[in-house]
Amino acid sequence: MRVNETLITAIVSDEENRLYAASFDLETKLLNVSGVVQVDIGEGASFGSLIVLLSCPDARQQVPAQFEGYPVSIKLLED
Repeated sequence: MRVNETLITAIVSDEENRLYAASFDLETKLLNVSGVVQVDIGEGASFGSLIVLLSCPDARQQVPAQFEGYPVSIKLLED
């Protein structure tokens, strides 16, 4: 591996670590909110965002639009 590749790998790994930490922190903050089921990380084109899964739409009010610099989206679980 060349120096540039090593640097890029380190930067990506650091960003992923921050993203996973933000996901954990948001989940810890929201799991006591009625209707919040889980916090996940976006995949593919949505990677770099946090997704909050809700069992009822009333919990939307408790979900921030951003958390620790990452955009947050909401998905409602279907019955």
